[in-house]
Amino acid sequence: MLLLPLRFWPNRPRAYQLLELALIALVTIVVWGALASSSMPGQVPSQIMLFPMLLWAAYRGGLLGTSLISLLITIMLSLSGLHPRLAVLAGTGDFSIDVALSLMFVAAGQLVAILSDSQRRHERLAQEFRYRMESLVNHSPNMMSLKGLDGRYLLVNQSYANWVQALPEQILGQRADAFFSAEDAEKIRQQDAEVLRTLEARQFEECITLGGERRVTLVSKFPLFDADGRPAGVGSVDADISAIRQEKQAKREAEQRYRALVEQSLMGIYILQDERIVYANPKLASLLGYPQQDLQDISLETLLGGSEYQRMRHQIAHRFREQINIMHFATRARRQDGAMVDVEVHSRLFDYQGRPAIIGVVMDISERVSADANLRLAAKVFENSAEGILILDADTRIVAVNDAFHRITGYDEAHARGASRASSCSTMWPSTAICAMPWPCMATGRAK
Repeated sequence: MLLLPLRFWPNRPRAYQLLELALIALVTIVVWGALASSSMPGQVPSQIMLFPMLLWAAYRGGLLGTSLISLLITIMLSLSGLHPRLAVLAGTGDFSIDVALSLMFVAAGQLVAILSDSQRRHERLAQEFRYRMESLVNHSPNMMSLKGLDGRYLLVNQSYANWVQALPEQILGQRADAFFSAEDAEKIRQQDAEVLRTLEARQFEECITLGGERRVTLVSKFPLFDADGRPAGVGSVDADISAIRQEKQAKREAEQRYRALVEQSLMGIYILQDERIVYANPKLASLLGYPQQDLQDISLETLLGGSEYQRMRHQIAHRFREQINIMHFATRARRQDGAMVDVEVHSRLFDYQGRPAIIGVVMDISERVSADANLRLAAKVFENSAEGILILDADTRIVAVNDAFHRITGYDEAHARGASRASSCSTMWPSTAICAMPWPCMATGRAK
């Protein structure tokens, strides 16, 4: 193959490659012209004299360069019969030998071209791989470094350079003690020594001072090996977890404050998920008569039971379906001894461990419910008593009267309210016996 059209040539050459091939062709013509103008008979075949041009084209132009220069040399050699002065370029004078030399040199040029193309292709692939790795390493948020057996840096990425506040080229060839305190550098050296001793990857947590600030890093170190499999150094991938550690500490402190508040609360607090209690504080356990650990994972049906449980199930399903975030309600809970207790619940929806749940506050309202029942009973007695009843304040002024008082005295509550003892005795019942006695909360009088 001496020539292939450029339009069908794979990896078509660039402009500068074509210019270089043109230069090689021009030099070849100049060499051929110099040989042709020489008065000395050719002692060396022309193929040998022009072979360096062929090698040059093979190395710089690949198969295309070899084909073009081979064609050019063939054309020039074929001109030897056109003029007597060009006979010196005919070669050895033996046609078979000239053909064999030409074919041998062309084949050698093609072989060199193939090897050169292969080498360039491998170099290009290696360079692309290097660029990709450098891009990956330099754009990684983690700090990466490679050190030799003597502890000197062989490679660092941009994140590592920013971390130690230096340029990458300033770090290469230096040891850790050039950028870290003596104590921190010694810890780094001991870690590297452990990795080289075990020849296994290790993970460490370091507290390092840089720029007067204490930083916490999670370090993954691994051994490096040479082409013969012998230890050659230590690689390191470091992640600065100072912010994560601070966030965890702040979260832990917040959880401790919240837990202390919840544990010491005077109201019961619970977390309900999947109709089961996943957390209950000591106050709620005391309210329901359970040990605190026994309330863990107890079902809602156990604490309510009967129709109240069914009502609460529908209410919870409705809340999650309609996303009713906050809800207040009253219900009756069953204690461990079977007794029922009236409670008031203030609750809201939230996510617990990544799943929907309900957190709520429970208050024992049994005394309030009982007091309300007593008040309703007293009100019934007050309204339905056959005797006239009046209620006085601390200044012995009337604040309320019942219907029987109105029926007996003729004064309804609107006329009697606010009346003092003196005015009442003079207008309502001037009887000496009544006004002379100590005023109780109930009195009788005469009709006006």
